[in-house]
Parts: sequence; structure tokens; C-alpha cells
Amino acid sequence: MTRIVARITLGTAFVLVFAIAWLAIWRPVEMMRQVGLQGWRAESGRRCEDPPGMPWRHCYRVVSRTGRILQAEERVSFDRRSGRITELERTWQVADSAEWQGQQDSIALVLVRRGGEPIKCSSPTAGEDGVSRTLAWRFPEQDVRMIATNSTDPKHHQHRWLIQLSGFPIGYSGCQQWVRTRRLLTPTEMVTALHRWLAERVQ
Repeated sequence: MTRIVARITLGTAFVLVFAIAWLAIWRPVEMMRQVGLQGWRAESGRRCEDPPGMPWRHCYRVVSRTGRILQAEERVSFDRRSGRITELERTWQVADSAEWQGQQDSIALVLVRRGGEPIKCSSPTAGEDGVSRTLAWRFPEQDVRMIATNSTDPKHHQHRWLIQLSGFPIGYSGCQQWVRTRRLLTPTEMVTALHRWLAERVQ
């Protein structure tokens, strides 16, 4: 009987530790990876600001030209008290329409391969300046939305080919609303998610 109680206690402690680690470490990292952000923490390599009197922290980074990307900007917003991420965003500019279209197709394939469920977005309207395509995917952790824009910079008269990936709480991307009951992952689902996450990291 004592061994059984000890095993149950040990198993319960393991599940609690794993759940806390998932919520505090792996889940935020997974959310950042889904929009193409690197680092183990929101602050990793980013400049952060704390708005006076507010519980949030906003962390930013601007990356100069790297390979085929002319410039990229990153932003992570989270609640300092709970560590819960409230918004993620990565925007980058490419040199031409071929690269712009190619990256959109590549992103769509990668997000589906990682388990994202495509969700329906409204078609861009004439009032959405420069927006040519809006796509979104639903993950257990968040909704990820991609907006592709092309426009002419009025100041420098140069054409700009932009892609923006953003993460939102489920149902708040402006696309398909949440239609199922939200719940926490079961221990088995947590283990499966961790295995998938670790497998992607070592590829």
C-alpha cells in the first residue's frame, strides 16, 4: 500500500511539474516559433519596455538585411505577472514579388506541417490599403495570421513587398471565431506536444 501511495504521489508531482514547465517555458517558446521568433524568452535579444502603471512588457527588435530579407521587425507582448503572452508579431520586407509570393507559400506549408489548422479569413477589401492576401491557422496555443501587402513608399517612391505574421489568443485574429470549448491539455497531450516540439528542435 505504501508503495502504491508513493507511486501515485510521485506520478502526481511529475504531472504538476511537467504542466508548470509546459505553461511557463515550452508553451511560450512554441508560440514564438509559430510566428518565426527565436529565443527561449521574450526578452532574448530584444529591447523591452514596461509602460508605466501597466502590467505588460513589450519587447522589440529590428533586424537589418539578412540574406533575402531587406529588414525585419519583431514584437512580443506579455503579462509580467503571469508570463502569459498576449501578442506576437513579425514583419519583414523582401526585394521582389517572386520572393514575396514564394515565402507566403512556404509559410503556409510549414504552419500546416506543424499542426496548424487553416481557418477562413475574409477576402481583402478595397479599403485595406495594399493588402493582397490574408491567411490564418489555428493551433492549440493560439491563432496565427499572415497578411501579405504590396505598396509604394510615398516618401522614397519604392515598392515594398511585406509579410506580417501575428499570433493572437484563439478567436481574436479577425478571422474565424472560436467555435469549440476551450480546455487545458491533458497530461498525454502535453507529452505528445513536448515530443513534437523536441523533434522539431533537433531537425
